[in-house]
Amino acid sequence: MTATVKLYLPHQTTDQLNWPTDNTTIRPGQLEQTSPASLSRTELVSLFESATEDYLGFVDAPRLSQADLDQLQNFDPSQFRKGVCLLPFSGSEQMIQAYQTLPPLAAASAMNPLSHAGILIRKTDFLSLNNLPGSPEPIWQTLILLAKQKAPFQLIETENPLTLESNFPSTLPALAP
Repeated sequence: MTATVKLYLPHQTTDQLNWPTDNTTIRPGQLEQTSPASLSRTELVSLFESATEDYLGFVDAPRLSQADLDQLQNFDPSQFRKGVCLLPFSGSEQMIQAYQTLPPLAAASAMNPLSHAGILIRKTDFLSLNNLPGSPEPIWQTLILLAKQKAPFQLIETENPLTLESNFPSTLPALAP
């Protein structure tokens, strides 16, 4: 069975792009916030509770190009087999190296992957967290909690990484050292 994905992008990004209407496995989601990092805990929980898709994805890209969107749309959702999937941006070597060499909990705590990759979180894994604590960065906090629960992480590298860069500053969540 092929996984379905709802991919959330900031509204200023989605307004400028043409989403294909024939793709039924990866659907667009629009955020009112300027960044997925700006989601509150309540908003994040609500997105997952109301989702009908297997995965919810977040891309923190204020300047997403049509070519990058097309590449995201062309990912084969059958390769999404883990609780958390990371789709690295170009120039994300430090994050890639962290997830290749460190256990997921250490890698997730070391840096916020939202600044370095598109993030897909399996709905069932997110909902298993029960009470997500408040945090200035709930997506990052979620990744740390999922790693702590030993949810499997998958780094999906492509021949041509997404040419995105995110410039949003981040602060450490309550669980990070």
